[in-house]
Amino acid sequence: MLVENSEVTELPISTSAFLREKKLRVMSIVGDPVVRKRIINFLFEEAKNVAVDKADFALVFGTSWQNYPDKFAKRVHWASMLWHTGRIDKIIFTGMSDNETKDESQCEDARDLAVTQFKIPLSDILIAGGNNTQANVREAKTLIPENSSVFVVSENHHLIRGFAVAKEEFGQDIKVFAHPVGGIKRLNPNHPSVIIELAKAEAYNHTSYRINGGLNLKQRTILSQSINELIKDIEPILRRQPRPKDDMGDTYSEWWHKLDEEYRLDDKINLSEILRLIEINETKSK
Repeated sequence: MLVENSEVTELPISTSAFLREKKLRVMSIVGDPVVRKRIINFLFEEAKNVAVDKADFALVFGTSWQNYPDKFAKRVHWASMLWHTGRIDKIIFTGMSDNETKDESQCEDARDLAVTQFKIPLSDILIAGGNNTQANVREAKTLIPENSSVFVVSENHHLIRGFAVAKEEFGQDIKVFAHPVGGIKRLNPNHPSVIIELAKAEAYNHTSYRINGGLNLKQRTILSQSINELIKDIEPILRRQPRPKDDMGDTYSEWWHKLDEEYRLDDKINLSEILRLIEINETKSK
């Protein structure tokens, strides 16, 4: 039996085979639009069929206020809308720094914006730090009582992966529902951002805790690095692909103007002030 401090660094045959199969499945997603469409249709129908009107919490995935201010503002707005319309009781903002940015505390930035610009009382906000999607969910879980219900908030395409992680981590103790920014939509399976998230969802697929039980630290590192290298090879190529015309790249202002009146929070926010703050961060990040 392998022990944590073992010097054995080769992956077991079964794990090596698993990794080869994983790569083949990722490449089938990247290369086959029929496979992607089938997955997207399943995810859309699943999310639509289990949707509910109210939950105890909204768990909001972290992103960078400095680097991605429009995306950041959309997530905070959507969670705030859920609170103001009585769909949730409390908001959990997540995220510290992450692998891309040097933010000190994404969750604190989100909390501050929600309080100052979206009129959410501080008493109804919780924060949980993590530096990736899985860590965010694990930290948030420590704040949520058993038998609670949770809306998971992020963009539709990010929830391909994020919602799957939340369901896995929360298990049977906590009911979890996708509540994407802007509402549930059927995604374009040929959009580069969607392909990237589908590939990441398959590549990571909770590998680190599904098969790590028989691996020592060095072996787990090798496995993780192999999967990360696969994504790093694919992601830059996909990001260079032409982006279809859709609303995924909308600024906060464009997105806000397309919202139904119920979701805009006209009487709660000062739109010009939020846009001013976004512009300041955009200038800083250049």
